Amino acid sequence: MYVASAQRSRKRGLAGMDKKNISNIIAREVLFLLIFLLVGSLLLFNGKALNEIYVREHMVTGIDTRFAVKPQGHGVYNFMIAAGSFIKFFGYPLYLFLRLIVWRIKILKEKNTKV
Repeated sequence: MYVASAQRSRKRGLAGMDKKNISNIIAREVLFLLIFLLVGSLLLFNGKALNEIYVREHMVTGIDTRFAVKPQGHGVYNFMIAAGSFIKFFGYPLYLFLRLIVWRIKILKEKNTKV
């Protein structure tokens, strides 16, 4: 019984929306996804490239590199790599989670004001 009422309300909700509105919602979500992927990829790529340049310039020459400790790179570039990876892989899911929480708070406030 509960499933049938949920399906009916879902059908009514979608029936009230026109195709242009649905297309706008999908386009906005894809745009957000692409922005997160682009920003994360740029940070990741630039951090790796700059870190490689830093390591190459500060590498001690004339030492047998098989046994020498290689420099790990500059902290800022390592942070750029970590931030880029985080944004690329967790940015959009985190955005959706936060938006879900805000939406749920609005729904609860509406229920409390109607009572």
